[in-house]
Amino acid sequence: MKQASRWSFAALAVVLAAQAITHLAWLTISAHSGQVAIPWMMNQGRALFADVLEQHAPGTSLIAAAAQRLLPVEPVQAAQLANLALVMGVTVGVWALARRLGGPTAGALAALVWFWWEPVYGNVLLYFDSALGAALLAAALLWAALDHRRPAWAAPLFTGLLLGAATLAKQHAWAAVALFGLWLLAFYPRRLLWLIGGALVAPLLALSVTAAQGTLASYLYWNWTFNFSGLMPAEPLSGDFARKLLLTNALVPAFALVTLRPSRERRLRLLVVLLWVAGSATLVPRPGEVHAMGQLPAVAVMSGVTLSVIWEQARLWRRGQPAGVWLRALDSTQAALVGLLLAGSLGWLWTGAAAYGRGAVAIPAHDEFAPAAAALRQRAAPGDTLFVLPQTDSTPQLHPLSGLLPSGTWVKGWRWYLAAPGVLDTLLTEWEANPPTFIVYFPELIAEGMTEIAPLVAFMEAYYAPTAALADIPFHGPVQIYRLR
Repeated sequence: MKQASRWSFAALAVVLAAQAITHLAWLTISAHSGQVAIPWMMNQGRALFADVLEQHAPGTSLIAAAAQRLLPVEPVQAAQLANLALVMGVTVGVWALARRLGGPTAGALAALVWFWWEPVYGNVLLYFDSALGAALLAAALLWAALDHRRPAWAAPLFTGLLLGAATLAKQHAWAAVALFGLWLLAFYPRRLLWLIGGALVAPLLALSVTAAQGTLASYLYWNWTFNFSGLMPAEPLSGDFARKLLLTNALVPAFALVTLRPSRERRLRLLVVLLWVAGSATLVPRPGEVHAMGQLPAVAVMSGVTLSVIWEQARLWRRGQPAGVWLRALDSTQAALVGLLLAGSLGWLWTGAAAYGRGAVAIPAHDEFAPAAAALRQRAAPGDTLFVLPQTDSTPQLHPLSGLLPSGTWVKGWRWYLAAPGVLDTLLTEWEANPPTFIVYFPELIAEGMTEIAPLVAFMEAYYAPTAALADIPFHGPVQIYRLR
């Protein structure tokens, strides 16, 4: 047992070191405006849900804004370091929870599973779903640590506080609050009210702060009403992504089935399954790779525990026999299981290797805009302002890269944002009184939202003159910079 424990600690240390190296110097991880440009604007005095409009929950933007203030690095590097801290924290958490459920070998294997799959899905720095997945894992660990401690209300209260804070990272965390509450109702009904009370603290605090700032109505609209309005279209689940998800979750059913058996950790194992279900809610209504990060920590824990059982069973099957003798001695059921495991292992290796194999030092959705930002800095004077047509998930990085703020309200330029009531009228009214000095125009991105964005393009064509044209930016096409006449 001591040898297994030492091996488990050694595996954790190796994984943490490898993650530090790969995340800072190898893996290609994109930046997102919610963790770079929006926090930068907030640190320049702009207020979220006032003159910076955003549909996502504010948690990771607030964390990124704090990181930008505290760390003496560029905004995107602050997001990179915060993302690394989150990833490594989840590694330790996955290791600890799997170790609790299945022993030292399970902890080591879970950490390795997380290490292998995290770059496949965690392809955006400090993304909302990554924070949610980390919070759900932390909730399970917190409960496991406090469950048998006095006072009895401590575990549900502090777990509720954590899950309530998670709703400010991703609205889907309310699914975890509901499922955790059902779990408590089944096993610890007297503690349910403590969980509910704790879960309401952070959301009520957010309501109080936005009310004090005068942005409560905007906060409620963009966080909730807009997301249920149907303005932003849902996306179908593609076959390729479905196959990848099924491969990643291949060991989850085995963990769930074993959970049905009586055991000392049965209740905690069931809680992990429920939190996996809650984390999977982020795949609705727009399934995509980064949205799988909500479920991935739980997947790693369940996979590590299941693999440790398979590992121990294989040792019993072999009983010290040479591999050839052991394989010939397998019965039909055992041979089928070994064959399935080998096939799944090849799929795991191929999929994970693809993520690690595309290493690069550049940060996509950020670094490619450097030439356009340099052109803006050469032409800008103090007090000049900027708008990007369209503001997407990545083009807003031009604001921190150039040092130019918007002239008034900032909102993304996807058609569903501009179709929200009053948004387009607000922009045009502001531009009549105080137009941006520069507009960076991506003509190839305009077609998708032309109906809604057309008035802004018409304003640009009426009052601006081209001052620079740059070569194509990958996935964005040519760039044209316009200056107010």
